[in-house]
Amino acid sequence: AVYMAQDKGATVYTAGVSLANDETITNATDGTVLINGTVSGGTGSAAGVFQSNGDHDLTLQTGNSTTGTISITDGANGNIAITPNGSGAVQLDGLSWPTADGSANQLLTTDGSGALSWASNSAATTIDGLSDAKSGGANFTGSLIIGHQTTGTLNAADNNVAVGTTALDAITSGDQNTAIGYDALTANTTGSFNTAVGYKSLESNIGGNRNTASGFQSLHANTSGHYNTGTGMYSLYANISGDYNTAYGYESLKLNTGSNNTAFGYESGDVITSGSNNTIIGDGSDPSANNATNQTVLGQGATGQADNSVTLGNADVTAVYMAQDKGATVYAASVAAGGGSAAGVFKSDGDYDVTLQTGNSTTGSITITDGANGDITVAPNGTGKTDFNDNAITGYGADLQTESGTSKTLAAADNGTIIVCSSSSAVTITVPASLPSGFNCMIIQSGSGQVS
Repeated sequence: AVYMAQDKGATVYTAGVSLANDETITNATDGTVLINGTVSGGTGSAAGVFQSNGDHDLTLQTGNSTTGTISITDGANGNIAITPNGSGAVQLDGLSWPTADGSANQLLTTDGSGALSWASNSAATTIDGLSDAKSGGANFTGSLIIGHQTTGTLNAADNNVAVGTTALDAITSGDQNTAIGYDALTANTTGSFNTAVGYKSLESNIGGNRNTASGFQSLHANTSGHYNTGTGMYSLYANISGDYNTAYGYESLKLNTGSNNTAFGYESGDVITSGSNNTIIGDGSDPSANNATNQTVLGQGATGQADNSVTLGNADVTAVYMAQDKGATVYAASVAAGGGSAAGVFKSDGDYDVTLQTGNSTTGSITITDGANGDITVAPNGTGKTDFNDNAITGYGADLQTESGTSKTLAAADNGTIIVCSSSSAVTITVPASLPSGFNCMIIQSGSGQVS
């Protein structure tokens, strides 16, 4: 063995070195040293150092710029340290890393020119520290705004929540409001217990209370109305001061300004303006007029017929069943049939009797009356007869005429009349064949003469 100095620390200068096992170190004309094998530095407890000869750079590079890699690996669980000398800095791919360790919770920042440095986190650590949010504070207990910090002059506006640019941005003293969406409840100052979800929902509300609007511009115009619920785009859009309205569906009760209206379905009740106390259920269903009162309309496209009425189904409906078995009793002060030029017909469902009866068998009466100057016809079908079950007929009225002569030939004008023969002489009644079918009259003998 040949030791370069007792401490093995001398520098060797040579044109070339040959090692055993064919490892060679040669110095070519271009000054490149070729090493075939592994180069080790350091021995025992001494660290190995690779350094340049004098004031020159030390470079690790592959044989060309396109192939090969350079690997710096550590021993098992060891660290790799890159430590500049003096005030030098570590530079990786143009970035100059700071030499100091920095402090806890600092961030690594860049100046945009490659210099990295440690900086303290200047971001907000609470919601109230954000420039577009407000949480609690004086006269705003339990309230939260996300999207802006604007309010009116606060006066105990508690437990409000707003999410969205300009949502609830005029609030002064209203409580328990929830606004989600651009301009939701944007004009609200003193109104309380309102919920607005959607673009410009309850946008105009100022002092209205306990309203719920869900959908694009639902309850848009409401300013002072209370207890309204609008669900669906443009639902209750025009309502200003109406109360107790409920609308579910696109444009349901869109033009309403009245109160106590309920509408369910696409465009249901959309003709109502000042009407009140209406219940409209069904796609496109409406009352008979925009100022309708107390109309109940059920069915797709159904239209109410009159105030204080119930309409079941649209014009295509041909039957209405009262109970699944058609056995329910219908209670009504009066029942009307027919419409327009069509005659009304009351009939049984199939081969069954139709009975008119009072509520019990001991009291009450059944009355059949006609319109002004109209006739009442009881006409059995086919060869059937009118049967009064041997009961006396009372209270009837008919035209009464007195015949004082001794002869009379009946004419069509005598149909349905009562002829009283008062002569003391014999009276002869002639019945011509020309009388109309169904002709009838009653002949009463009041005189002493015989009627034949």
